[in-house]
This record gives sequence, structure tokens and C-alpha cells, in this order.
Amino acid sequence: MTFTAKEKQVIRRCDTPDKIQRFLLSMPYFYGTKNERFRSFRTVIKEGTADCVEGAITAAAIMSAHGHPPLVVDLRAKNDWDHVIFIYRENGKYGSIALSRDPNLYGRKPRFSTVGDLVMSYYYPYLSDGGWIDSFAVANLDKSKIDWRFSRKDIFELEDFLDNARHRRVKKDIEPAVVRKILQAYYIVKRWIKRRLLRKIYHSSSFKSGIFEKCFLFPVTRI
Repeated sequence: MTFTAKEKQVIRRCDTPDKIQRFLLSMPYFYGTKNERFRSFRTVIKEGTADCVEGAITAAAIMSAHGHPPLVVDLRAKNDWDHVIFIYRENGKYGSIALSRDPNLYGRKPRFSTVGDLVMSYYYPYLSDGGWIDSFAVANLDKSKIDWRFSRKDIFELEDFLDNARHRRVKKDIEPAVVRKILQAYYIVKRWIKRRLLRKIYHSSSFKSGIFEKCFLFPVTRI
């Protein structure tokens, strides 16, 4: 199969990771229905919505059309939802493109020396909601034997493909319970801030791009 005219237009327009990230954020987030769905790139473009898995699929389809391998990372979480991101390498550094209900779990600029470093940038935002990333796996979608680009049907096989990928334990320098105590203290202090100032902080780009990384100097471990 080949791309449709509409798909080709999206691919031409989204020729950088930043543009792809903005394109994903321009679509309404797909919160699902009673029945879970795993939609292909074609269906996402047709219906104009996406969740985190479909955001990674869409990024993989567009970036692979520009010569990048369709690599995704499955972030397996405890006490929270799993997350799937697309990763790429630029000038020897790893970056990501991602869609989520939580702005702190969006994509990352290519500033990480290893995939493990990149994964750790998602570790601490998870802790703010009481969960944590337990393990991760890197998977090439083209090795899945699934028509993830053009299928008109839901591709439920993708869930099994990601689950069966070899996951590696996250090596953390600080335990989740310790970080949760730090965050609890942070929220206590935050309640003392005047409401007007709090609203400005919450809606600022620095908060949405990862305030926990900017407020606390967490060590990052290479994996």
C-alpha cells in the first residue's frame, strides 16, 4: 500500500520532530470508548484523534517516511497507566515524540546520551501521581509483522507485540517512596502560594514542560 494524498500532506508538512509533536498536540486526545482500540496511522489521520500508543504510531509513520527507523519504547508502569513513546536519534543524542493526558509525558528534545537516560526523564513525573516506571522495552514496529501504517481495522496484535518485547528494569538512584515524600512536601509549600501566583505557575510553559525536573536535581543513571 501507499500513502493517501492527505497522509502525504501531513508527512510533507511535519518534517521535523517539533512539527510532529505540535501536530499530535493539535488533535483531540482520544480517551477511548467502552471497547479499547489500537488504531493505525491511516485511521488516526482519518479520524483526527489519538491516544498515547497511536501518537507513537503516528510519529513512527511520519519519521520513518523521512528516513528514521520506527522505534518505540514501551514504558511499563506500576500503579499507573503504561506509556508508549517514539524515539529517534539526532547528532548522537536521543529524543522522543509522545502524546499523553499529562503534559509532563510529552516528547523530549534530543539531549540524552542513552535510551536509559531518556526513560529516566519520564520516571519522576510518574511519581507525582503515585506510580512509577518499572521497566522499558525498545521495539521496531517493522519487525512486528503488523500493518501498523495502513490497516483499516484495529491492530490489537500490537499490544501483545509490546508486551512480549524484552523489557529492562529501570535502575533508579532514589526509591519511589522517598520521592513521594519530597513531592508531598512540595505540595504543602505550594498551598501557601497565593492563588493568583499559583495559576500563573500552573499555566506557564516551564510547569507543563516538566516542573519536577526543574525544581529538583534528581540524578540520572545510565542504563
